[in-house]
Amino acid sequence: MNGYLTIEDVARLFPSEHGNATHALTICRWIKNGVKGIKLRAYKPGKRYYIKPEWVDEFLEAADDARQGKAASEQGRRRNPNRKSAAKRGLARHEMKVAK
Repeated sequence: MNGYLTIEDVARLFPSEHGNATHALTICRWIKNGVKGIKLRAYKPGKRYYIKPEWVDEFLEAADDARQGKAASEQGRRRNPNRKSAAKRGLARHEMKVAK
């Protein structure tokens, strides 16, 4: 697809400590789970993910801002604001205390 990168292409953009490409599963985790609540946007018309280069830039900027404690832009952020309270309720059901 013109203008899109595959997961493997994106992985090659990020060299690991040993000079190899970052593993494709790492990119999949960035798409599905994100980093600090920031997910990498991707288009999935079938079995494969396709990523625009702009989306990679947005992801890197938002993830960097999140690491530095800055407010990330809402465009790149897909975070569930009720996640912490849901975790507390789940722990309370099992009679565990959560530190504040």
